[in-house]
Amino acid sequence: MTQISCIVYPPTVDYDYMPQRPQHLMKEFSNMQIPAYYMNINLFKKRKGIEQINPYFFLFNDVNIKPFLKNSRPVIYFSLPDHINMVKQYKPSLLVFDSIDEPSEEFAGWRQHYRRALLLADVVLASSDKLYRMAASVNENTYLIPNACDYEYFSQALTAKLGLPEDMNGFSGPVIGFMGAIASWCDLELLDRLATNFPDCNIILLGPLYNVQRKQVPARSNIHWLGIKDYKDLPAYLQAFDVGIIPFKLSSMIESVNPIKMWEYLAAGLPVVSTAFPEAQKHRDVVLYSENEAEFMENINIALYEDSPEKQALRLELARQNSWKSRARQIISIIENELAQKPYYQSANLFSLPEKLSQKDTPNLKLTFRATGARFACKNATY
Repeated sequence: MTQISCIVYPPTVDYDYMPQRPQHLMKEFSNMQIPAYYMNINLFKKRKGIEQINPYFFLFNDVNIKPFLKNSRPVIYFSLPDHINMVKQYKPSLLVFDSIDEPSEEFAGWRQHYRRALLLADVVLASSDKLYRMAASVNENTYLIPNACDYEYFSQALTAKLGLPEDMNGFSGPVIGFMGAIASWCDLELLDRLATNFPDCNIILLGPLYNVQRKQVPARSNIHWLGIKDYKDLPAYLQAFDVGIIPFKLSSMIESVNPIKMWEYLAAGLPVVSTAFPEAQKHRDVVLYSENEAEFMENINIALYEDSPEKQALRLELARQNSWKSRARQIISIIENELAQKPYYQSANLFSLPEKLSQKDTPNLKLTFRATGARFACKNATY
């Protein structure tokens, strides 16, 4: 029986914006029948109230979560260093800080609270080797938990007939694809030269413009920025790709990145061509890792014209071994071990509604109690 009453993720990433590590992990925690409460910043779909994603996963949209934790000591899982100053209000049984980006360059604003988050967390998770080294020098209770993929979901690009997305119609020739934020850490000049070197290929960019302007995206006839896409449609786009690329600029921040897109490309069976950052180099037996621009261009050619079923099988196996499900199991094992070492920890067995609400007032809210916490179900409930 688990000692975890529930896991709470404070408001950081909009649930509907480019599913990232926190969304994936919280979903997998809930799939392990651990109540997972995701505090949504709610900028995109303007969701209302508390929404049930599955029997154990709940979105809190502009709802004060504290009354629901009144008799519970949650595990607080957080990834924004600033939150170290506000998480105590939830009376956590355990603080788990997930270090997912280096606090430098585009994320320099995190630096102010980063060391404090490392020092005060009971457990630190790190998504790359560099972040692990940085965190372990401050908090010895640090664990390397790289990013991963939803293997079953993205492998549909190989196993199902998904249909060509409408905005991919009319493109002829091989497709070199990129999926993710179009940001300052992307080497747009490299993309420009890629388009010139492979004029018969179409370069498809999927994702939002993060901190760059539209005019900065190279204006080439074979470069097509299609904008941000719904997560449910991504396997169909990857099915239309011939190569997946990761054209990151080299920087201190990028040295600490373990890109989720790398794992998702692999799960879709695609050849992956990357620039020279450490987390790609670790997997150069399956990733076409490029030390320089000339190698990048050569690797694109290899990916397009020298791939094989044997190479694809190796990619798929690596992706299969690196799933969010396996990462979540690792993390829950770590949390359980930590809680077992806390003699003062007492598992909650109650889950309270806010005083102003009652079951009579909220007919769509159903409570079921369990020895180590509670789960609740709601349908179209707004608070």
